[in-house]
Amino acid sequence: MPAAFAAAEYSGGVSGEEFVAPLAATATAGRILGLSADQLRAALGLAFNRAGGSFQSNVDGSLAVRLIQGWAAEAGVTCALWALRGLTGPRNFLDGVYGYTHLYGRGRTDAASLVKGLGEHYALTGTMFKKYPSCGLTQGVTELALRARRSGVRAERIDRVEVVLPPYAYPAWAAARS
Repeated sequence: MPAAFAAAEYSGGVSGEEFVAPLAATATAGRILGLSADQLRAALGLAFNRAGGSFQSNVDGSLAVRLIQGWAAEAGVTCALWALRGLTGPRNFLDGVYGYTHLYGRGRTDAASLVKGLGEHYALTGTMFKKYPSCGLTQGVTELALRARRSGVRAERIDRVEVVLPPYAYPAWAAARS
């Protein structure tokens, strides 16, 4: 309902019938804003990604791959700011009956192991950031192309370029082309 109220306010108002017709937040907002079927499908796909993320965006070649990391970062900062203001979340989010270890670890993950070294060890120090704003699978090819250009190789002197992807990439690439 909050999404419906926000969309109704943004669009300048709607009838009561229009307001209550769809149930899902994205569908409601899309209907009130007058999205076309294609736009609504895009909105629902974006909502799907925002809710939990999925590699499907990569397979489909959708622009949502550019948003997923930003949404995760936005949510992290927002949650930290809410906590700073006194809002609370579930205390047993890791090992409660409906906590992370039970829902996603199927009881095989120990919650204590997830927080071991919290505040002392930072996994970020072992993280690599992509040098170029493109898919990780294209980083090496991008680097080679730029090196070739810097060394004086001109496009008109190239007859053929063969790019080989690792087996992991092929199913996603093939599915995106079908």
